[in-house]
Amino acid sequence: MARFLPFKGILPNKEMASKVVSRPFDNYTKAEIKEILKNNPASFLNVIVPSIPNEHDKIPYEKKLKLGKLTFDKLFQQHIFKASEKSCYYLYRQTQEEDQYTGIIGAISIDDCVDKVVKPHEQTLEHKEEKLKEYLKIIDINAEPVVISYKADHILNDLVEELTQQPPYAQFDHPGFGHHELWEIADEKSILIIQERFSTFNELYIADGHHRTASSVLYGEEMRVTNPGSTGKEAYNYFMALMFPHHQIRLREFNRLVKDLHGYTIEQLIKALEKDFEVLHTGNNFPETADWLFSFAMYVDKDWYHLIPKDGVVEKLPEDHQLPTQVLTDLILSPILEIHDLRKDKRIAFIGGRTNHELLERKVNSGEFAAAFVVNKISIPLFKKFADNGWYMPPKSTYFEPKLLSGLVVYSLKEDL
Repeated sequence: MARFLPFKGILPNKEMASKVVSRPFDNYTKAEIKEILKNNPASFLNVIVPSIPNEHDKIPYEKKLKLGKLTFDKLFQQHIFKASEKSCYYLYRQTQEEDQYTGIIGAISIDDCVDKVVKPHEQTLEHKEEKLKEYLKIIDINAEPVVISYKADHILNDLVEELTQQPPYAQFDHPGFGHHELWEIADEKSILIIQERFSTFNELYIADGHHRTASSVLYGEEMRVTNPGSTGKEAYNYFMALMFPHHQIRLREFNRLVKDLHGYTIEQLIKALEKDFEVLHTGNNFPETADWLFSFAMYVDKDWYHLIPKDGVVEKLPEDHQLPTQVLTDLILSPILEIHDLRKDKRIAFIGGRTNHELLERKVNSGEFAAAFVVNKISIPLFKKFADNGWYMPPKSTYFEPKLLSGLVVYSLKEDL
């Protein structure tokens, strides 16, 4: 039984919404961040990356978070943000060309994660969990919801269809992120329907936000220990989630970049790969891998290669390892490049979304990385199979769309539900 509740969200002033919201931090260049911080004091980016009097100073992470909290409090005092008058659910819609995504924002219980009502499918990076937990302890808000998917429900579908006929609280376009609409759902009848329908669900699936989920659970459990008299209504017992039906989310690739070849020359690397793969040199041509789920494209030394597993190689792996990202780890990253723990190893990086092979080429050609590996995307049924069986994919195996903006709905960790 899912405990998905309304809450008093903190929203940007409707006339300011387009100026307030920001893309994920890693979506900006350093130059773009500097420009926004200089010219748009209302941007939520000022909370994520607060201005430092001397930009060349290096300050501790904790101090940076405290500056971010002060900045958010200041934006609230300036009425750039306002709190909803009563507990609400929020409907959010994002439209990008032919794709439209509509979901419900509320607060999901951390106990639903512990009890596996909310199912993960992916390992998280330990250092990132701890860093995000510190963020929650100091800054006291969720500013971007975790994306969770559920099996479509005709009662919820009909209600959402009806509610989105009303004028939205705010709507705006954001470059590269499409058209956005937000509705406050404050009427008691709609709130009761949403809460009751979700209380019947025993299977919800984390799509995007495994680290934010894990850190919220860690934070909530720590707060329960330090507050033994808690009632369960405290905001730290929940975190903000955006619920989409399964058919409204899209899965994309999550590719890998490695810092070095662990001492191998190109010739030695190819020879090592030939143990389990047919290695096809395609030169300047990006190889088409889609016909073979477990095949990979590799870019190294300004050339592309298509790596196709030999007969029986993948089938010999355990069933819970028969996943593109895990096959790459089991057959290449771990045995050849000695990258065993993707949660901790600093020699590997990840780029998610539709594969941009030119970007991967630039990353390698710059000398920042030694090689790039392109991995086929995972299907929704395969993603659900892993979650249902309690199997964990390697970190950064799934890249879900839509991607969300920060600061459109803010969940206070100080306001009881």
